[in-house]
Amino acid sequence: VTAVAPATADPTDTGFGFVYGTSFGTSSVGFRLTLGQTEPGSVTLTSETQASFQHTGGVGSGLSVVLYAAHGNGTFAGAFTYTAPGLATVTPSSVSVAYAEPVTLSGSNFGGFDSTVSARIGNTTCPRSEWVSDTSVVCQGVTGAAGETAEVVVSIGSQLASMSGGFMFGSLAVSSFSPNFVPSTGSSLITIFGVNYGISDPSFSCRVGFTSCEATRWVSDSAAVCSTPAGMSKVAIRVSLAQTSSVLSEQFTFATPAVSAINTTSSPATGAIYVSLFGTNFGTASFSLKGVIGST
Repeated sequence: VTAVAPATADPTDTGFGFVYGTSFGTSSVGFRLTLGQTEPGSVTLTSETQASFQHTGGVGSGLSVVLYAAHGNGTFAGAFTYTAPGLATVTPSSVSVAYAEPVTLSGSNFGGFDSTVSARIGNTTCPRSEWVSDTSVVCQGVTGAAGETAEVVVSIGSQLASMSGGFMFGSLAVSSFSPNFVPSTGSSLITIFGVNYGISDPSFSCRVGFTSCEATRWVSDSAAVCSTPAGMSKVAIRVSLAQTSSVLSEQFTFATPAVSAINTTSSPATGAIYVSLFGTNFGTASFSLKGVIGST
C-alpha cells in the first residue's frame, strides 16, 4: 500500500475511499482492509494497483492502513486520520462541590459508536465517561475544589478536545451559624452553615475572630461544627477550604461579661486598694479587660 485517498474522514463518514499500491492481485477472495481498529465495508478490488472501500466510521489519528489479500498483507503506517474531536459547551457549566448529577460535554466528531472515551474536569478524571453520540459525552461523578475554574478535556481514541476554563465549581460561602452567642470561656459547639464545604476535605478549617476553633468537624457540603476558642465581644466567622475562604463579618457574639459581687463595698477616698470583681464571662485571658467604679 502506497497511498489512501482521501487521507482523512469524519468519524461518522459513510462515503467511499480508495487505496493504491502494487501487487494487489486479481482475486477478491480473502480481500479486506483495516483503518486502525476499524474495518470498512464493501472492499472491492478494482485492479492490481487499486481497491475501493466504504467508510463505517472510526476515531483516531496516524492510523495504519492494512490491506489483506490471499497471497499476503500490505501496510501503510500512519496514513489515515479521522477528523479531530472538538468541544463546544459543558452543561451545566457551574455546579456545587458536592454535585452528583451527570455533566454533559457537547461538541463534534466524538465518533459514531462507543469507542474508548474518557473525560476529565480540572485535574480529576471522571469516574465514568459515557459516549452518547457523535456530539455528546457524559461525565459521571465530577469532583473539584470550591471556587475552582477547571479545564475540560475529552479523549477520543488518541485525540483530545479541550476547553480552557469551561467549568466552574461554586465558591465557598458562609451564611449563618447556631447558636448566635456562647460563653467567653470557649469549648462551646456551634454549627456553621453555608455552601460548597466539600466532601469531607481534610484541609477544612474554621476560625472565630482571629483564633482557630479548638476543633473543626466537617458535617456535610453545607455544615460544619466548631468547638469555639475563648473570646470576647463580637467577632467574624471564617471558613477555609484548601486555598479559598469565606467570612461572615462581625456577627458572632461571645456572652457579655456580668458582675455579680465585689469583695468590698467601700474604700478610702484616697483609693489605691484592690477590689475583686466576681461574675461570669470575663474570658480566659486579659484581652482588653478593665474595671470602672462610678466614673473612674
